[in-house]
Amino acid sequence: MRRSALVMGLCLALAIASAGSSKIIYVDDDAQPGGDGKSWATAYRYLQDALADAKAADKPVEVHVAQGVYKPDQGANQKPGERNASFYLMNGLSLLGGYAGIGVADCNVREIELYKTVLSGDLGGNDVVADDPCDLENEPSRAENSYHVVRAFMLDATPVLEGFTITAGNADGDPPSDRYKGGGLLCELCKNLLLAKCTFRGNFARSGGGMFNYNSNPRLTSCSFIGNAASGAGGFGGGIAGTYRSSPTVNNCTFSRNCAVGGGGISNHGGEPKFTSCDFTRNLASMGGAAYIDDSLISFESCKFRFNSASIGGAAATTSPRCLLNRCLFEGNSAKVRGGGIGASGGNNITVTNCTFSGNTSPKGNAFSLERRQNALWIVSSILWDGGHEIRDESNSPVTVTYSNVFGSWPGAGNLDVDPRFGDASRGDYHLKSQGGRWDPIDQTWIIDDVTSPCIDAGDPNSPIGYEPFPNGARVNMGAYGGTQEASKSYFGKAPCAKIVAGDIDGDCQVNIRDLVILASHWLE
Repeated sequence: MRRSALVMGLCLALAIASAGSSKIIYVDDDAQPGGDGKSWATAYRYLQDALADAKAADKPVEVHVAQGVYKPDQGANQKPGERNASFYLMNGLSLLGGYAGIGVADCNVREIELYKTVLSGDLGGNDVVADDPCDLENEPSRAENSYHVVRAFMLDATPVLEGFTITAGNADGDPPSDRYKGGGLLCELCKNLLLAKCTFRGNFARSGGGMFNYNSNPRLTSCSFIGNAASGAGGFGGGIAGTYRSSPTVNNCTFSRNCAVGGGGISNHGGEPKFTSCDFTRNLASMGGAAYIDDSLISFESCKFRFNSASIGGAAATTSPRCLLNRCLFEGNSAKVRGGGIGASGGNNITVTNCTFSGNTSPKGNAFSLERRQNALWIVSSILWDGGHEIRDESNSPVTVTYSNVFGSWPGAGNLDVDPRFGDASRGDYHLKSQGGRWDPIDQTWIIDDVTSPCIDAGDPNSPIGYEPFPNGARVNMGAYGGTQEASKSYFGKAPCAKIVAGDIDGDCQVNIRDLVILASHWLE
């Protein structure tokens, strides 16, 4: 136990000083029995007791949880070993983990990575670590684990779950009960729910190993889904599964080494999910290594899909009416049957803007495969450099490719078939080399190359240049970094201008008719 009389007194004073308009309830698994949760010195030992207090309290209310391990079958009104036990979120509640707690000079210090706060479904304390998440379904040591570690039901007042590791949920039941959905978190009819800085690790479900959404629109930011699995009846969404018009907004999240039948990282049926600045790495599925999307209007912005694998759709498989891919990177994904990058079938409209495909492999379509029924594929300002056979169209779908660099060539305005001159593909750097300046993500600095990529200033001339740094040629670059602050700079055969010249739009150190033409082409854009 982490305690001393001096530390207890200091923590009591700090708790009183920090109390604001919200009621604060304190939880520490090293607390003495019989606490009332009013300070760190008298903290509840069990999180369930704090949640019961929060339920009866006026809202808003915050529950501050210290480092340690908390299980949903522990507490005054809980039955040990009860698999149906879960931590329930509620309207007006902010459940916050990562506090130092008792035994530290300042109990209120909050460092989520240092003071790990774990919500665990391992009720028996006997879980065997599964090196391969695909083995979670048949691991006998998890037979008595909680079906859902956390549950959220009919929430609309923006409850918050922040700073927790959620692990060892085992939703291995069968339909029609809920016991087959959401091993880590089951979210139903939640119009507002914020998840921040949470890690979902080692959870299993028939659908939605880490998290399952039903008609819900949660917001996730800076969360990680690692080593979760979904298989058996359902088998969709190793990390996250969503159905019935669920529209999660997911920002800056990581999906790594998750496993499923469909969508190792994520799966969604219906709704309009949005993923921004997310990384999908080494996920595995039969369909859609990282993502399986069905009947959804989905968008991916500035996402990275690396080394995911499947039979169909190494990075993603889709049967959705609309899929938007903007400034995304697809590297080293593989499909045994078709679609190393994307495998599409069933009336898709796929729009790809400023994306980079490199090192993806499949017998049918290293980058894209279109099969069955009518699909439509638009690609602009992108780089498809997987060694050839980039697009396999077996459905006679309209495929339009313009202002893109395609290995082996593809007909269309402004298309190229030349070495894109990536910064260092062997180290995962797909910025374009430039004698005018290239951003080095490893050293976090601008460097000068001895060659310049032909993909610089070669994207769609009618597209805005966005945040490209000066000099930018007043035309967007091809590839995943075009239009961003990390876009490679233009080179005009001489060193960049020492200063910006008024009226010099393209950055060639001259004010001439070309600048006027560029200005006119973007007038009132």
